[in-house]
Amino acid sequence: MEYVPAAVVLVLGFTAVTISVRQRNPRVPFIAILALIVLTAAATFGMLVAFDPSA
Repeated sequence: MEYVPAAVVLVLGFTAVTISVRQRNPRVPFIAILALIVLTAAATFGMLVAFDPSA
């Protein structure tokens, strides 16, 4: 269950990129991709912290 928040973050990130790509503003996809990279890093870090091999 620790992976659920990270999965939600990734889904929201991909949704934001999909919405941004459909727009005509050329700066929006760049911002969305940058945000997705940050969210992916945060989600990965969250998964690593949540993973407890001794459990």
